[in-house]
Amino acid sequence: MNQEDYNRRVLIKNTANHYVAFKAKITARDIVLTPMSKMPLEIAEILAQVYAGNMLFIGIDRRGSHAAIYIEDEATRIECNFEDREMKTVQEIVDKQAILDMFSIKTLAAFKKELPKKIITDIEKRLLREIIANGEVNDLNKAKAAAEYLGINL
Repeated sequence: MNQEDYNRRVLIKNTANHYVAFKAKITARDIVLTPMSKMPLEIAEILAQVYAGNMLFIGIDRRGSHAAIYIEDEATRIECNFEDREMKTVQEIVDKQAILDMFSIKTLAAFKKELPKKIITDIEKRLLREIIANGEVNDLNKAKAAAEYLGINL
């Protein structure tokens, strides 16, 4: 990236079903994202957040896995070392759609095996809980398995 790119704004997405907020590193302001919303943010600010270790961006492994905030610009994700074209690695994000897609797994056994691999963070657990509570899945056995994983009753 060249210097002019750092001032460019790219979309970031809050994958959580609640507000997330953080203090800007480059300017004196608070940045607040509403539940499951998108907003433009300067690449320089995104990189400052990543380099400062903001867990909302870097996720559970400092490479963006299971992060609450997803950077929609591929070049910025590559600059943050979240993805690599040569290695063909992509950032693992668990948003509402990823959770809903998980319910399309064919067998209950495979679904139960996938749950602890996919639903790791408290943010992901809260989102799964909301999906179940809102009746957004049509497989009662999988919904019960998910509720059991979360430690809640249906």
